[in-house]
Amino acid sequence: MRTYIADSYAWIDYFDNKLAFKQLIEENMLKTPSLAVAEISRILQKRKVSPDFREKALAFIFKHSVILDLDFGQAVKGGKLSEDEKLHLSDAIIYSYASEEEPVLTGDPHFKEKEFVEFVE
Repeated sequence: MRTYIADSYAWIDYFDNKLAFKQLIEENMLKTPSLAVAEISRILQKRKVSPDFREKALAFIFKHSVILDLDFGQAVKGGKLSEDEKLHLSDAIIYSYASEEEPVLTGDPHFKEKEFVEFVE
């Protein structure tokens, strides 16, 4: 079992029943940045999914993942990474939690070729 920092991309693909993420999400330990939860909520709202599905999806994330708060230090680290790694601020904040032991799990092309990322096509 591995621990991953789950990006919103991974969760959305999981809820879209993309098999590439099914096993990784269901068989590993996940940590999800609170910012990713906000992105997921926004995407589901934008897609106009039923309130029931949206509620169940967010509850599933809460139940199956440790939610990582964005504190002052993490925000500063994310801001620096945004410039250093040429990432959108939201992606940089999510990336700021990554390490060799806990890579970001994603299929977002912005993360392709980045260190500490488990990139899924």
